Amino acid sequence: MAHNFARHISSANTGALAYRNNGQVFAFNQDGTNWQGDADIPDTLVAIVDTNNNRTGWLYATPKDTVEQYNAAGQLTQVTNRLGKTQSLIYDLATADGGDNNSATLDKVTGFAGDTMTFGYNTGTPYPERITSMTDPNGQTYRYAYDTADNLLSVSYPDDTPNNDKDNPTRLYHYENTTFPHHLTGITDKAGRRDINWVYDSQGRAISAELVADRHKSTIAYNADGSATVTTYQHNDQGQEISRTEAAGTTTTQWHVNFNMPARITEPGKVVEFKYDAQGRLTSQIIRSIP
Repeated sequence: MAHNFARHISSANTGALAYRNNGQVFAFNQDGTNWQGDADIPDTLVAIVDTNNNRTGWLYATPKDTVEQYNAAGQLTQVTNRLGKTQSLIYDLATADGGDNNSATLDKVTGFAGDTMTFGYNTGTPYPERITSMTDPNGQTYRYAYDTADNLLSVSYPDDTPNNDKDNPTRLYHYENTTFPHHLTGITDKAGRRDINWVYDSQGRAISAELVADRHKSTIAYNADGSATVTTYQHNDQGQEISRTEAAGTTTTQWHVNFNMPARITEPGKVVEFKYDAQGRLTSQIIRSIP
């Protein structure tokens, strides 16, 4: 079952916009009873009207022989694939039936194979339509929590004790930049390890990204001409730099097996080799040009 149901149709007067899962937006304009897209748009849009010529929905067809049906509000309600199997989406379930009495939120999806996925939402203020839970076709429930600034704080994953929500593995999201309170600064994984970090400059631009487990870090310098210079670092288990990639190329470092000293540094255009005595003192340095 697809997990992305962001597709919708927005219309006004003689224009309509089709929002796709991948972020693309296709524009259509009314021409009589037809809706025409640009020449490079492969999809087609048809308005559904009643006997009084009032628009009650839309049909949207793709080159993959998939037909999507939307209601008058532009919400996706059904997808039919080339085999004739359908996927249905329900927005207006009553609370007694597992919904939230809110026609603006997606309550239930029934997949092509008859499997179902249900969604729960925050009913309080100030963000009453934020998704708080998702139960997958296997009956496993994922839970979502937010802070007072509407940032996603955590995702709790299902485990072997469904009746105990306190012990579920949880991924945490951090927003520690007080100047830019919606900028994500880090992620703590389900094992409790701070695994990813981001740093921003005074303008809110990312200047550093670090994957802790992979010992991988990238820095970004913003130049006066509007360009940016990215430098990527890779470290070994001892925290020693073994690779650095800059605009000029990649620099790799091989470290001495006994000393915390470089044995060989390969840069764009040259190699530098270092020799040491038994006490770790540098005895020679050889520089060779390379193509």
